[in-house]
Amino acid sequence: MTKEDEIVQQIIKRHGEVINLRESPETIIDILRHFRLEDNGGLPGGVPPSPPPGPTSFQGGDPTIRDVMKELLKLSKQVNELKQQLGSQTS
Repeated sequence: MTKEDEIVQQIIKRHGEVINLRESPETIIDILRHFRLEDNGGLPGGVPPSPPPGPTSFQGGDPTIRDVMKELLKLSKQVNELKQQLGSQTS
C-alpha cells in the first residue's frame, strides 16, 4: 500500500467515506492540517506549482521587456476588475 493509499484510508477512518464540504467545510481544513504531506520541496504551504528556479535564473538581474509587459498586463487586468467593482457599487 502506498503512502497516499494509507492517507486515504486514515481520512476515511477519521471522516467517513463521503465528505460533504457544503455541510461541513471545516473538514477540508482539518484534513489539510492533519495530513500535511512531507514531500513539499521544503516550503511551507505545500508543493510549489513548478520546480524551483535554478541558479542561472538569477543571472543578469535586470528585467526584460517581456517581464515588464507581463506585469503591465497583470496591472491592467486588476485595474479593469476594480473599475467593474466600483461601477457595480454605484449602480
